[in-house]
Parts: sequence; C-alpha cells; structure tokens
Amino acid sequence: MALVGPWDSQRQLAKQRVFAEVGVGVQSEGLLRDGGWVVRSGLLSRMRQEADKVSLDHRKWVRDHRRRTEDRGRLDDLWEMTDELRILRPPAVYAIVGESNSSPTIALASVVGPFSIPVISHFATCACLSDKKRYPSFFRTIPSDYYQSRALAQLVKYFGWTWVGTVRSRGDYGNYGIAAFEEAAKEEGVCIEYSEAILSTDPKEQFLKTLEVIKKGTARVVVAFVALGDFVPLLKVMVQQNITGLQWVGSESWITSRTLAETKDYSFLSGAVGFAIANAKLTGLRNFLVNVHPDQEPNNEILKEFWETTFQCSFRTTGSSACSGSEKLAELQNEYTDESELRIANKVYTAVYAVAYTLHNILEDFRYSTNSSIKIKHTPQKVYNIR
Repeated sequence: MALVGPWDSQRQLAKQRVFAEVGVGVQSEGLLRDGGWVVRSGLLSRMRQEADKVSLDHRKWVRDHRRRTEDRGRLDDLWEMTDELRILRPPAVYAIVGESNSSPTIALASVVGPFSIPVISHFATCACLSDKKRYPSFFRTIPSDYYQSRALAQLVKYFGWTWVGTVRSRGDYGNYGIAAFEEAAKEEGVCIEYSEAILSTDPKEQFLKTLEVIKKGTARVVVAFVALGDFVPLLKVMVQQNITGLQWVGSESWITSRTLAETKDYSFLSGAVGFAIANAKLTGLRNFLVNVHPDQEPNNEILKEFWETTFQCSFRTTGSSACSGSEKLAELQNEYTDESELRIANKVYTAVYAVAYTLHNILEDFRYSTNSSIKIKHTPQKVYNIR
C-alpha cells in the first residue's frame, strides 16, 4: 500500500483508516469509541470537583438528613457524568490497533498504559516506544527505528560517504531517528555537516531557510529521516529553486513512495537509497475491499465518508449528487483497489491477527474454566498478559 501524505488522494487516507479499524476497538484522533473511553472537555474536572464536594460533606451527610438528600442528588449527578465518561464500567475495549504515527501513539500508549490495555501499532517506529517502563502495554508489528538508523549509518559508510548533511521531521519520529543515526555515524567515522528540522505545517520561509543551508553546505549526500508528509513541502520548494546534484538517503517513510517515484518534477530523487518495509500479498484482500458497502454497516460514519470521497457523492443530499448505493468499488482502478503495495497494510493485518489469536486463546481458557472450578475474569490485562 502506498504511504500516505497530504498530497495523496483522500481515498488512500480513507483506505488506511478502514484497514486500521478491522475487528477491534476503534481508535481515532486520540479518542476511543465503540464502548471505550470518550473524554469530553470539562467533564473530568467537573467529576473531580463533585467528588471532592461529596468527600467534604461526608460527616454532615451521616448526621443531617437534609444534607444527605442534597448530597445524594450531587452523587447522582456524579454517576451520570461518570456513566458518560465510562470510566467506572469494565472497559469494552480489550486491545487497540494504532496509531500510524509515533507522536500520537506515544500519547495513546501513555493514556491506556496504566490500565494494561494493549496498543499494537503497525507504523509507529520511534525507538522511544521500546521503553517498557514508560509504555508497558505497547507492541508493534514493525521494527524500531533504532535498527533502521544504525543500518543507514552503515549504508552511508559502505558507499564511502563520510561527509553528509541531515534533514529530519521535527517530531518524535525524526528527532529520535536522526539522533540514533548520528550516534551510529560517529562510530562509523561519518561526519555530519548540518542537521535541519522541518514540519509540514512550517511556513514556506522555513523551508527556504532549510534549503539555503543545504545549498551552502559542501556535503553532497543528504540523509533525510523525514515523514512523507513533511518531505513533500520541501521537495516542492526544491523544484521551484531547481536544486539538483544531491545524493539522497531516505528513511522507510518515503523511500518506497510510488507518488514520489512517479512524479516527474521529483526526478532529482533518482538514485536515492534506503531500506524498505517488506512487501506482501494478502490473499482475499481485494475480494473483501470491493465488497465493502455502507448498507452493511449503516452506523459506520468513516465508511460513509470513504464512500462519499471515492464516488464524489453525498448521503446527506438528494438529486444528481446523492449517493445511490449502486456504486461499485469493483469498477475502480485507484489506490484503494491497488494490491501491488501492501507494505503497511500487511503490518495492520499482522496486528489484527495478533489480537485475534490472543482472544482465541482467552476463549479457550474460558471454555476450560467452565468445566472446572477455576473461574476466569476477562479483562484487558488478560489480553496484555497472553502475548
């Protein structure tokens, strides 16, 4: 599957979102849905305030019937809020597949870690996530950047490039990745002339400053440990400035991007080297993809959004622009139906199956317990422990 950046079509983004929500609790924009946690602004602080009030009034509550009645009403309000927050109920989410990027995954793993809810990422590669003291319930189906960074340093040394510049994403992915590269490069005797940081939301002036550093530098080899979405704005500026003659060394986020390879304006990237995520073939995937339909899951808003984006129609209007439901995915020839690049999709597939096998083992334990005196309580911790 082609990697997703802001210049990719929305169809590709929708495809990855559909993949990441197969068979387990839904994780989107930092919220857990489908019976999991839903944190609304102000509710948590209000709940704590109400809890403090109940605690302060506890003694009077016992002695004074009127105060007890008032506090009961206050406690009822508290229960209503906690019911909305769903934090006093047993969690309905037993495992989470996601996130795609390192920084959101770090936040997610930090929040659910104390509850031992497993987070299994298919594309969060930051080496920092390997810290089991900070992220005890985090797992992933893709290697840590620690190994990629060291391999890139050895690759640079192998070609005899001992004087290089670096560009990184200004985030956990780029910062940790390039730090590991610089440490390994020093061991290999590779010197670094400059180290620039970029982000997709930076103004054009910032990209021009980075480009000026690259132009003035004497290093003809640039190691770009950059997320695909952060890299494209820099490439666009390079096209405008007609910057060529550089040897690029890339991280896995962009080195296999078909979008970059097939864009004529980016021909100066020809000869770029790096390490790719292994491709794979998923039997039966196309048949599944082309048979997805909103009628099968009428409450799935993401599926509706995907359908509207793909066929340029709407379920909220009537007339010629309305979605009829008769549209056929099998007739499409685009990123959604393209099975030639399933590098990241295969990691999602592996993560889903990791959860599925774990749930299967728990079910087997449950069947055993029903035939014995041992009673097993099913919790996220159970999913976490059987790994």
